[in-house]
Amino acid sequence: MPSPASVFRSDLFAGKTAIVTGGGTGIGFQITRELLALGCEVFICSRKKAKLDEAVATLTTAACAGRIHALVCNVRNEQEVCAFVEAVVAKKGRIDHLVNCAGGQFISDADSLSAKGFKAVVELNLIGTFLMSREVFAQSMREHGGSIVSVTMVTHNGLPRMAHSGAARAGVDTHPNPRPNPNSSPNPNPDPKP
Repeated sequence: MPSPASVFRSDLFAGKTAIVTGGGTGIGFQITRELLALGCEVFICSRKKAKLDEAVATLTTAACAGRIHALVCNVRNEQEVCAFVEAVVAKKGRIDHLVNCAGGQFISDADSLSAKGFKAVVELNLIGTFLMSREVFAQSMREHGGSIVSVTMVTHNGLPRMAHSGAARAGVDTHPNPRPNPNSSPNPNPDPKP
């Protein structure tokens, strides 16, 4: 599948290493494709090996041969996350970028949502993002710096039939930066109304 023309310079991320969680499908797949097109070396993870294998086969071109890697990792599992990040650092020495894109949800009225369903969405979207961010920071970014981007959705006006996903994503939106920027506002979306 050819990458669409980018507005960015083709070597913008040359020599950089990124992790994209959920990089085998959907938005994560498209982010991975763009990073590869811009020269980045990308490690994707997902719970399902078949999805990863399909993504690698689709994304591998002569231009990015050897720059796309896939490892099975359930971001909800602390040991798997630690091992995944350790493997990337062992191979590359550092991680320059993390894109938290693993996620999932389903439509459900709150009054019929089970605790198990609520917990599953929170574990994937919130706990998984926390675990991956913490490990990448601890194993690489504390020493070398880097950037963390977490893909969420707009939750500020409510999400009908998505209380579980709204709760998880709101937690990600308020997730503390391990090294806060002293020049940033504590609330990026202040509501001027009382």
